[in-house]
Amino acid sequence: MKFQYWLALGLVWACFGGLQAQTQEPCGTALAVQKLTPEQRRFLPGGQAFEQALRVGATQHGSLCDSGIVYRIPVVFHVVHNGEPIGTGDNIAEARLQEQIDILNQDYRRRPGTLGFNTDPRGADAWIEFYLACRDPQGNPHTGINRINGQRDTWVLADNSLKDVISWPTDRYLNFWVADIEGSGLGWATFPASTLPGLPITQGTDGVVIDRGAVGYSTTSRLYNKGRTATHEVGHWLGLLHIWGDGDCSATDFCEDTPPQNGYFLQCPIPSALACPGEPAPMQRNYLQYTPDTCMNIFTRDQVYRMRYVLCNTPDRVTLRNQAPCTTHTQPQARPLFQILYLPGLAGQFRLAFAEAGRARIVLYSADGKYLLDQTVDADPGQQVSYNLSTFAPGTYALLVTQNGRQEVRRVVNRVR
Repeated sequence: MKFQYWLALGLVWACFGGLQAQTQEPCGTALAVQKLTPEQRRFLPGGQAFEQALRVGATQHGSLCDSGIVYRIPVVFHVVHNGEPIGTGDNIAEARLQEQIDILNQDYRRRPGTLGFNTDPRGADAWIEFYLACRDPQGNPHTGINRINGQRDTWVLADNSLKDVISWPTDRYLNFWVADIEGSGLGWATFPASTLPGLPITQGTDGVVIDRGAVGYSTTSRLYNKGRTATHEVGHWLGLLHIWGDGDCSATDFCEDTPPQNGYFLQCPIPSALACPGEPAPMQRNYLQYTPDTCMNIFTRDQVYRMRYVLCNTPDRVTLRNQAPCTTHTQPQARPLFQILYLPGLAGQFRLAFAEAGRARIVLYSADGKYLLDQTVDADPGQQVSYNLSTFAPGTYALLVTQNGRQEVRRVVNRVR
């Protein structure tokens, strides 16, 4: 069988289950990987070739991957139903899909005032955003939502026949398939592949599958009803492993700031028995756990770097971050509220330049969520306000501006104290 076919089977199945008794592990990652030969597994996350390529790339291209740029990824939802009217059954409402986009952005941007914010010092803003695609593959205006009658009620977990119903070019869109998945499984995603020469790129089946009951703020699931299944799955799509490494204390997810863990647990809090000797307690709030949605709100710094590396370097992801910006189907993309202007030769000092008139609230906070500044300015277009971070510790800070009913955040860096 061709290597490309097997690579397409390299799925991460985040099949979140309920707390009811189960006869097998609720995630099929290990099962999917076991279907591959040792040579094939080398090229996927967790494999020797992939991890080696990541380490070498991190040394050679670290500045490119962590340059402070917000990567924006176009998303298309393929809603696969069985003939139900829009807004009922499998043919879920547009509002639920937009909620899912909003939740992804809250979680990946660690946005204050949302469920995606945390004050854990290990937590980090991924500086990755998602938006509904506004054009189809032929360049025609589109809503980013396809509704397709798949002529069946349910689909089997990790069955690629669902993806065969419809797919858009995977080098230009993040494909989401939304359908009714049988059993307790709620989703799965395809891994990225390493950049080693001669490696085929997966096409057609690359993307994320989500059970329709777990999309957005769901009323059909008591535990997984805050849209975090998609957050978890996109993390896999960007190269993250479960933080217990799908094993015991000897396994790894290749992120040094996620403590090793002796297996998984479906509830929150995670019992101390899962802690590994001499290691910190399990990071129960991490998005790559199996804990309920209300218990998830952390990507760590190492996880963020890993995801950004994948977007910078892997052939089946790198083109997605380079898509031309466009308008969504709801409203034109507004110009930025402000710009950051660094002052040459003055470490830690910058100016905030406003683009619009109106009262603006400016909040500066550190990577661990500590608020350092909160002020209000009556701004005019072109007006500039100066700030000095040199009295603070070197590192990354976030500047949040609220003006005219909009919020925007930028990363600012203090390199020298």
